[in-house]
Amino acid sequence: MGKFIDMTGWVMKEHGVPESRLTILNDSGKRGSGGVYWNCKCECGKLTCVGSSQLRSGNTKSCGCLDRDNIINRNMSKNTIKIGDKYGYLTVIQDLGLRYPGPNSKKRRRYFLCQCDCGNYIEAMGNSIQSGKKSSCGCLRSRGESIITKILKQNNIKFEHDKFFPQLLNDTKRRLRFDFIIYNEDGSVNRFVEFDG
Repeated sequence: MGKFIDMTGWVMKEHGVPESRLTILNDSGKRGSGGVYWNCKCECGKLTCVGSSQLRSGNTKSCGCLDRDNIINRNMSKNTIKIGDKYGYLTVIQDLGLRYPGPNSKKRRRYFLCQCDCGNYIEAMGNSIQSGKKSSCGCLRSRGESIITKILKQNNIKFEHDKFFPQLLNDTKRRLRFDFIIYNEDGSVNRFVEFDG
């Protein structure tokens, strides 16, 4: 057995394993064929226990998230999302790479920066863009509302979108919001439209 080297505090990417995501916290007290086993923290936040030989050789570079991300990257290379593609009201302008959607997420997702037809910019997951779940920056809450808007405009029907009407209150005296208010030629209200999609 070789001389003991205290690796506490080592950031493995600074010690000969550039792709490693592991930082060594302390000696776990375990010994085995891999030598001393170290408690490590991965860049994704997970803790893992790895032997000295696996750390130094680069055979273990993460808690397992690096392998998953590599698989996602390989799959994304087959992805049809390209800069300039349009999905609904969104135009893809930049690939932002992999990230965790939320603090408790275990899987990274590929995000894209998109510009909406209204001029706003949003960051959206690739699968949400492709599936149509995210088709605008939020200026149109649903595809159904966008279809109604298009029909009303094509037929030169006067309307307002996402509007409160002050005289109409619910049981708790709060103003009611309607997806559309359609007006007659004289400006009087013709009807309220609520799209339940």
